[in-house]
Amino acid sequence: MKKIFILVFLLLCSLFLVGCWDAREINTLFIVTGIAIDKSKQEGFFDVSVIGIKTSPSRGGSQSSDDKDKKIVLKTTTRSIRDAFFHLNLNYDRTLYLQHNQIVIFGEDVAKDDLHRHLEFFVRSENSRMETLMLIVEGRADEVFKMDVKQEQNSTIYLFTHIQTISRRVKHYKISVLNFIANLLTEGFHSVIPIFAVNKNDDDDMPINMTGFAVFRNNKMIAKITDLEALGFVLLKGDVKNTNRTIISYDGMVSFDFDDIKTKKEIIYKDNYPIKIKITIEITARVEELLGFEKYSIQDLNRELHNIVQQEIINVATQTFKYFQELKVDVFGIGLSIYQHHPKKWNNLRNDWDNIFASLEVEINPKVVIKDYGQIVSIYNPGGVK
Repeated sequence: MKKIFILVFLLLCSLFLVGCWDAREINTLFIVTGIAIDKSKQEGFFDVSVIGIKTSPSRGGSQSSDDKDKKIVLKTTTRSIRDAFFHLNLNYDRTLYLQHNQIVIFGEDVAKDDLHRHLEFFVRSENSRMETLMLIVEGRADEVFKMDVKQEQNSTIYLFTHIQTISRRVKHYKISVLNFIANLLTEGFHSVIPIFAVNKNDDDDMPINMTGFAVFRNNKMIAKITDLEALGFVLLKGDVKNTNRTIISYDGMVSFDFDDIKTKKEIIYKDNYPIKIKITIEITARVEELLGFEKYSIQDLNRELHNIVQQEIINVATQTFKYFQELKVDVFGIGLSIYQHHPKKWNNLRNDWDNIFASLEVEINPKVVIKDYGQIVSIYNPGGVK
């Protein structure tokens, strides 16, 4: 009987233990969807902008345009991110809610200075998420918030969706706070972050464009790669579902889709010292557009396209690798591979790895399979020249 009484007592107590003790009404929150950090004109200070959605409790029936959630941009100038949020919370009628923040945008000047001091807040704050995406913007980061975006509620939601979409094809376009910090803490490895440019032409339907990658040594941006080097970086990294390349040759122009890019790296040693890196790039290529090449038969065309793709991969990958060697930054994880598989060798290399990486001989070995190049050379000359 006593046990039954205790059980009933505990069940009754449990009814009073439930509840939302930390609940906050939605109409008291400012839901942050993006943060932009720029250098201020005032020495030692930073312009911190946040964009978000001012929400209100839903009401029955349909909402008019005036009732819908609206974007708002808040801005302050302080010495740190923590001070910025303290100041904004103190002077705004709603509490800034960071748990739904999608993206952190750094102006180019901030990236060239030092990202570490700003990342401290996002790592330590219990309200921030380490999965928040990072990107660099040419010029000022707060220009992103001024974009007129018709597709989404505000520009950071548009940008977040855009990055999510392109990263399904090339995962290297998606770098989170967690990814970047993990790269900083990894021996024998440097990091890159996607870099974008705001299109200030109001007539253009593309308000912002990805222009390449910002290259980092430790916490500081030291260079940026665009176009050719960005493609070479993707080819050398591998683990890519899809990208594309248009090649112009003496005989015409051909556009390829590159699918299922895989990369294998082999380090050649001499007296326990790395002297050469062999990189095998496996690609499935599909012909999407073909102009010219009328003089080729179907069989000769396949061989010619195969040679064109192989030579293009060798040229682009070699040029990109040598560019990173000039910068003395190993973004390909070669040093990391030595550290993981040969820790004793790494102990003798770690202090001078940047110079060792810069002196490596590189050999690119493409393995290309061309699919769907078609059964016609030209839609106007189906059989080609026999």
